[in-house]
Amino acid sequence: MPSSDYARLVARVDEIRLKFINFTIPADRNPLQEELDCIAAFRLLVHAEFEHFLEDRVRYALSESLRLWKTKNTVTHTLLNAFAAFAHRVGDDKLRSLSTVQDFEKRINDHIRQIEEILDKNNGIKKSAFSELAHFCGCRIEDLPSELIGQLHSFGEARGAVAHKRVDRVRSLNSPDIEAAQVKEIVDLLEQFDEAINSCVSERIAGAPSAGHIMVATKAVQSNLVSPENT
Repeated sequence: MPSSDYARLVARVDEIRLKFINFTIPADRNPLQEELDCIAAFRLLVHAEFEHFLEDRVRYALSESLRLWKTKNTVTHTLLNAFAAFAHRVGDDKLRSLSTVQDFEKRINDHIRQIEEILDKNNGIKKSAFSELAHFCGCRIEDLPSELIGQLHSFGEARGAVAHKRVDRVRSLNSPDIEAAQVKEIVDLLEQFDEAINSCVSERIAGAPSAGHIMVATKAVQSNLVSPENT
């Protein structure tokens, strides 16, 4: 079942579409300046909604996983992966010496806090940014539709063209119907990311993580993402 975050994204994108590009450009003339402005505004605002959605889903996965750890002594796939992924990201050599549940407990709050700081500074939906966000949650990139990553990256580049040039010099602006269709396709694909987040939070280890869980997660992150079957 889609999350409330996804439902909000769908509604918000449709609201922006109706407000800014609910028009057609006659084939016998070039677009007017105000029409180009509206198409550019649509692209910029939708990009912001995509970015906000991705960050919100990661925050949900982390906060819900932390809640389950503190209240039920349960480790989700997301929590274990976030722990190992962040340690690998910063080159934490001490991770290799972790051998007890107490070691894990001491470090996880700090890791979650620092991941949230990364989210606060996130500024994009291109491949590198999206991959890192998915990585922290434990989403396997290869399990997500390849079209999603490619289209998010392309849309991020398209947003950059609008953000850094005068609109009359942007060559990538499309007609309203094409812009709307491209965005709808990304929104539809994002539902699979939404489902993947829910799955990562629901994949749990009974009880606290053992030293073996921690080391398996660490080694897996060094080469790829942690998969539920490896935990």
